[in-house]
Amino acid sequence: MKNPTKKTLDKALAMHAEGAPIKAIIKETGLNYSQAWRYLRSRDLEAQGFEFLTTVDQAGVKAMRDEGLSWGEIGVRHRLTGDHTTFGCPEGQVRKAFTEATGLKSQGQRVGKGGRFYYGEMGVPLYAGELRPTGTDVPKDAKYEGAVQAAENQRLIHLDLDTLKERATALGINLKSGNKNKTKAKLVTDIRKAEAEKLVSQEG
Repeated sequence: MKNPTKKTLDKALAMHAEGAPIKAIIKETGLNYSQAWRYLRSRDLEAQGFEFLTTVDQAGVKAMRDEGLSWGEIGVRHRLTGDHTTFGCPEGQVRKAFTEATGLKSQGQRVGKGGRFYYGEMGVPLYAGELRPTGTDVPKDAKYEGAVQAAENQRLIHLDLDTLKERATALGINLKSGNKNKTKAKLVTDIRKAEAEKLVSQEG
């Protein structure tokens, strides 16, 4: 859908509030996946009292990327127009800011025709077993494994802090580092490490 109406977006938001999955929202409203996810994520952040960024700052984009945030998440944390129906800053714009700040290419973790991610909804692997040459070429080696790990980190970083704390506590992880509470990024790192160690012990 090129230019969604406010009525369409309100309907999507109402379905989201009722717990409808994003696939059902897309089917009912005619929004594409990117529009639905970006709009609903923006409204979720708004409900949490998040202070949206009004300019695209190179250092800020790099800092968020270093925390493990996806390009989409970084984009949606911007509200450049002030319009409540905004879908956030275009991905290309935040990628450009990252490249200008670091001199690095802004390659993502996408594979396959259409640029699908390694992990789709609810962590379901997409093309994790058979990479296609039409997408980003990521060989099945350490680089491939690193990309999969990064995708999983991004899935966790999108959870709210309380959920991460509950998961960390269940794994016996200390929520503090010295006298300070651990950052969200640190909790994600510790959770991934603890889950990997648990898996190894179970296999042993």
